[in-house]
Amino acid sequence: MLTLWRRLPYRDPNLPLEYLPEGWKEPLARRAFVRTHRLIAALAARHARHARHVIAEQLP
Repeated sequence: MLTLWRRLPYRDPNLPLEYLPEGWKEPLARRAFVRTHRLIAALAARHARHARHVIAEQLP
């Protein structure tokens, strides 16, 4: 899944909307990404800090 997602930025021409085909889904996808990022960014950062702390405690 991650590998498939990583191809997306290379397929999006990043042109102004008036030059894109009708029904181009980038604006909708961008809004969904931003909303999701706002919802999970703090939780993901907290999880990463916790994981780093746990791993650091296990190191000699």
